[in-house]
This record gives sequence, structure tokens and C-alpha cells, in this order.
Amino acid sequence: MPDAAHDAPLSAKLELVLKALNMSRGRLAADLGVDKSLVGRWVSGAYIPSGHNLARLTALIAGRRTGFTLADWDRSLADLAAVFGVDPIVTRPTAARGADDPATIRFASAATARRETERRGEAYEGFWRALQPAVTQQGTLLASQAFIRRQDGLLRICWGGAGWRCSGWLMPVMGQLYGMMADDADDSILFCILNGVSMPRVEAMDGLILVNAKDVTNTPTAGACLLQRIGDLTGDPAADEARYESLRAAAGVAEDVPDDIRAHLFRDIGPEVARGGGDMLLRAPLLRSMSKGAPGGGWS
Repeated sequence: MPDAAHDAPLSAKLELVLKALNMSRGRLAADLGVDKSLVGRWVSGAYIPSGHNLARLTALIAGRRTGFTLADWDRSLADLAAVFGVDPIVTRPTAARGADDPATIRFASAATARRETERRGEAYEGFWRALQPAVTQQGTLLASQAFIRRQDGLLRICWGGAGWRCSGWLMPVMGQLYGMMADDADDSILFCILNGVSMPRVEAMDGLILVNAKDVTNTPTAGACLLQRIGDLTGDPAADEARYESLRAAAGVAEDVPDDIRAHLFRDIGPEVARGGGDMLLRAPLLRSMSKGAPGGGWS
């Protein structure tokens, strides 16, 4: 059974670092140029820093603790405490917070997701090109970017394009991946359910996403999506974060999308279609899934 300290969330590790450096949340917020309430949400575990903010946070800490890198966040709580020369008891375990605190609610499926991530989370790590219908430009497909890596026992995902960025978690449960991400700009939430793959290496995943359309009434909007692997992690967290940010900044309208993929992402649904054997609702059935995997090894 793993040591509880090894599974400590990023929030507990951040709390330890702040106390070890004798730095207040307000000081950290001022140095990063973010609102103090955002830092409070990071420390409480209500939100996870985006890849961009985590990189900035790491650089700030490195200025006070020479040699500190993004990889240090993957240490156990005890190991991290040793880096700073403090006792890990200085941080209060997340479980000590009130059971009714929404920020600390634990779903029963989280344990399943952690076991599955430990078993085969590596299969999903990498850089992904994400195709989905544009919300505001009807008939247009957007090519955004996603970045998946294991962190805190789950799959951390960053997903974005030019001018927008979301980050959160993917939970593999019963062959599918359930995702929830927060928009860095306004804290709105993006949900997704992706068809997983049982192969040792995942090459593509399709599914459905639910987003806020960012119109006047913030209309809930659902659509199909397809994630295609475009590269592997290097093992250098800082280099991987930098590559993701570069890919994200260059993302835009998808050109020259094959007809079969375009048809897969733009679907006719409703009563008339259903009478002809089609779908009444927007679905992503496994029988028509474009998710696929490979035995392992390199990518092309």
C-alpha cells in the first residue's frame, strides 16, 4: 500500500513550500501577479494551477530555493519536506478539513481512477491535437492542443488554443476517461467523456465535450471531439510545458481535415434522423469510435 504522504495532493505540497519559505499567500499572489483568492484556491485544493501558472510558480520558488524544478512537485510530501529542510507535519492533511467542504469532497470513483492511472496511465501521456466543432463559427473545425501527464496519482490535462487555456484532470474509469477542466480566464468549467483504449499505447481518443459557449447567456453547448497523438513527453517537465505552450499559441482553425473525420465530428441527430436508424441524441458509441491504440514503441 502506498505511503499516504506520497499521494499528497499538490495543494498540500504548495502549503508546505509556502510555510518552509515563510511566504504568505498574499506575498505569493503579488509576486505572481494573480489574485490572492486564486492562490487560496490552489492551497485549499479547490483549483489546480494551470501548466502556465505552475511553471511561473516553480520559477519563483527556484529564485528562493536554488535547484527547485517542476519535477520536485512529483516528490512525496516527505521527500519535498527534506528538500526544504522541514518536517512534513507542518502541513495539515487535506482530510483534516471539514467533510462538508465542497473543495474536499472525494468521489468513490476517484480511488478507481487512481488505481487505473497507476496501472496504465502512461499509455495516455503525451501531446495531443484536439479537433472539435467551433462554437461560434458554424461548420468550422478547431484544432486545439492538449497535454496529458501523470500527476498526484491522476492524469493531469491541459487543453487550449490561441487566447484560451483550460486545465484539470482526467479520471480513467471502466474504459472511459472522465474529464473536468477549469478555464484559466474565468474559472468556467469544461467537461468531457472520452472513449479509452485498452492497448499499451493510445494513439487517438474520441468522445464528447460540454462547454460554456461564452455568449451573452453562457449557453451550455455539447459537441464531439477527437484527440490525436502528435508526440511523446521528453521526461523534462519544463521542456514539455514549454512545448505545449508553443503548440497552444499556434492553434487555430483546422485545415484539410479528412472527410471521414469531419463527418464523425459533425453529426445529424434528432427524431427524423433516428427514424432512419441514426441517433436521437449526441452520442459517441464505441462501435463507431475513432479511438485506437498500438502495442507500444515509437510514434509516426
